[in-house]
Amino acid sequence: MTSTDYLSVIAAHGLLVYLCAFLLSAVSAILLVGKTSFRMRREQFFAHSSGVGLAAALLAGVWRNPLTLYSNDGIDLAVALTIMGCVLLGGWLGLVGVARSYDAFGSKRWAFLAFVPLVNFVLIFVPSRVRSNSVDRHRVSYELVAIGLVFVVVANWAATATNRRIDTSLDSIGSSSSAQATVLAWQIRRYGLPDALTLLASYHDEVRRIDAVTELSSIRAEGTVLVRHYTVSSDSIVLPFSFTETVRNTVCQSEQFLPIYAAGGTVREQYQRRSGENLAVIDISTELCAT
Repeated sequence: MTSTDYLSVIAAHGLLVYLCAFLLSAVSAILLVGKTSFRMRREQFFAHSSGVGLAAALLAGVWRNPLTLYSNDGIDLAVALTIMGCVLLGGWLGLVGVARSYDAFGSKRWAFLAFVPLVNFVLIFVPSRVRSNSVDRHRVSYELVAIGLVFVVVANWAATATNRRIDTSLDSIGSSSSAQATVLAWQIRRYGLPDALTLLASYHDEVRRIDAVTELSSIRAEGTVLVRHYTVSSDSIVLPFSFTETVRNTVCQSEQFLPIYAAGGTVREQYQRRSGENLAVIDISTELCAT
């Protein structure tokens, strides 16, 4: 089972939710602030906005190990923490934008520039206009500029490290029976057994060769039963009596199916000739595996 596509769907919708939380918080912060005497110089704005970027990169680290989230049933907590973080970061950048806009333009109407990539450099380069001393208006605190640059470098490093860790975790799901079982167990808890089996069956999109005459041709869900259909190309093969017991023992010991048994489901191994003649139909459940 490969859950990369499934996680990508969650990520796509999740990013939209997080972006909305971030922007709504920012707009609220901007609208709620009236005329204020608080001003923020351009180097201060650069340091603060870089700090927001660093905090966002570190917040993404909540998702650095999808397997841990699944195994601890912690995905809901991760979503809640991420939304809360986006709200705080949006409010932070909104207030910073207001303060810089007042300092640069004398009003808060240009605070939205803080949220437009590249355009936000206007708020960084425009000097203070409320200073009475022209020299003071153009003075730059290089210490704050250095701090901002450090924040930018660390944020890029954190984002790269997080993405690498997530990619590693996703790769391990496709190659590890334990990881597959972990994801399936979480899906069963979240969606219920029938829907989780339907989702599992949807991952099978190609025929898989088992041996010279046998191939796994399809997987489908029938309620709480996962049906795996095998096609045998030879018309001369007769399955021995021990075949059923061998298949049952093998599937019972397969770690990736343990969550199905634990939830009261059944795995059905169905072998047919190309003509449609049944060779064997083997049901595996908790009761049968226990005997």
